[in-house]
Amino acid sequence: MAKTKEDILKIIRGAKPNYSNVIDKLTDEDYPVIENLIDDVNVNVNLAVKLVTYIGLLKSEKCLPALEIAAKSEKRELRTVAAFELRHLTNFPKAVSLINDLLDDPNLGVRKFALKTVAASKLINLKEKVELVLEKESNNRMKIFSMGIKDGLDILANNTIMH
Repeated sequence: MAKTKEDILKIIRGAKPNYSNVIDKLTDEDYPVIENLIDDVNVNVNLAVKLVTYIGLLKSEKCLPALEIAAKSEKRELRTVAAFELRHLTNFPKAVSLINDLLDDPNLGVRKFALKTVAASKLINLKEKVELVLEKESNNRMKIFSMGIKDGLDILANNTIMH
């Protein structure tokens, strides 16, 4: 039986929750409730961020709808944590597509975490997109950061071609 919104919120409200303990308490039946909580305007953004963090740590394809809700949220905090948590799911095309979209986000922080996910996950197939981000970027620090990610992807791509 799926937990109620109140049950799930109670699980995550702890000041320093044990991630594995929380993850163990969530079941497949809870995903739709979690998705509704992430999208609920009445839920405190910090609790929604925790939910997105937990759901990302499950590393399951079943988490993608919840991460998509966060990635497309009007709240930049949710988009930022979605960009970070998607690094656990880059073996799924939908996750890569969401990361690709987040690279175009109007918020600098969201773009930065999307770039970090590209680098951490070695997403060579997004190299051209990173090059476009680099070309469009107006913030000098972010331009330098993007250049480092691009250079790292170039090295990976060259090593892949050589082997």
